[in-house]
Amino acid sequence: MARRSQPGARNIESIEVPNISPAKVAGVAKRVTDLEGSGATPSSLIDDAASTTTTTYSSNRIESALASKAPLVHTHDAADIDSGTLADARVAASNVTQHEAALDHDALTNYDVAEHRTINDAGSATTDLWSADKIATEIAAGGGGGAVSSVFTRTGAVVAAASDYDANQVDFTPDGDIAAIDVQAAVVEVRDDTDVKLAGKAGTSHTHAAADITSGTLANARVAASNVTQHQAAIDHDALTNFVAAEHQLAMKGTWYDTTTQALTASYAVAEMDTELHNTGQFTHDAATESIEIDEDRDLTVTVYVETTKTTSNSNRQQVYDIELDTGSGFSLVWRFRSRSRLNNYVDSASTTFTYAFSAGDKIRLQAKSNNTAINLTYRSITLSD
Repeated sequence: MARRSQPGARNIESIEVPNISPAKVAGVAKRVTDLEGSGATPSSLIDDAASTTTTTYSSNRIESALASKAPLVHTHDAADIDSGTLADARVAASNVTQHEAALDHDALTNYDVAEHRTINDAGSATTDLWSADKIATEIAAGGGGGAVSSVFTRTGAVVAAASDYDANQVDFTPDGDIAAIDVQAAVVEVRDDTDVKLAGKAGTSHTHAAADITSGTLANARVAASNVTQHQAAIDHDALTNFVAAEHQLAMKGTWYDTTTQALTASYAVAEMDTELHNTGQFTHDAATESIEIDEDRDLTVTVYVETTKTTSNSNRQQVYDIELDTGSGFSLVWRFRSRSRLNNYVDSASTTFTYAFSAGDKIRLQAKSNNTAINLTYRSITLSD
């Protein structure tokens, strides 16, 4: 099949496009060839105004766009660098040293003229420096005269020897509380004065009597528990800060009772406890459930006392009494005792005592029943004590 071309158009395979790889050009050419082979009209695919996935630019459009681009490998004029700061690696030592002659030493930061001296062998001022040659010449000449034939009776190349000058031969100017006029005497004076002062000081490791601690507060770690408990018997409880007599009782106890006649039946019924004999504030009475609530964790002795009266001449009758405890999930039995009523209109009594470890919030109550309806409960009480 012959290729069709648009008048004035160039075959895309013959376009020379700078900086585009042959592979890319061949790919574009293959795309055009594939489209031509499919029956599409190439002229309908070239659209310099559009940018879609189904159109392509003409060679003129491509060459025009590439004409304003730089080659992949290119250079710049220094004037093109108009912002930012060069990395140190971009500035060679020669970039700096080429202008070395233009740098003014005396204009450098921290330049101080007093730190600079010139060699002047003719000078003798405190700011003049002599050369090595000048110094060697002066030494060879004896430093200006005054040469000696011997030192400390020794001649030749004399070197220092012990006792050339003893400490007592070196003058010392009295200073402060040191009155000596030579070094030896000054050293002795300092030693003696130091000994006197050290004599009144404590050693590195030493102890103190308690009376020596006259200020400050001991750290907690310095006070052992035994330091306190050894005097426990001397501490007056009632003299402690915030002591309130009303908050302290010799015994934690309370008694609840009732004298109202209550007929017993064959089914359990809660025994009424409406009267409070005394209360130390450690218990709370709930009239609705006739229970007594314990207000703190405590081991308590529980004493229950009951009195009954039989109103008929029937045979002996038995009463059962259950002491129940509610620890938060309902009442349940913790103690049970029984009594018998024998004589008509005669008061029978019974009691029981036990100890229980209560927790704050526990509730205790009494339930009673009888195997005869002719039994009246005439008195009942619960006493809690230490």
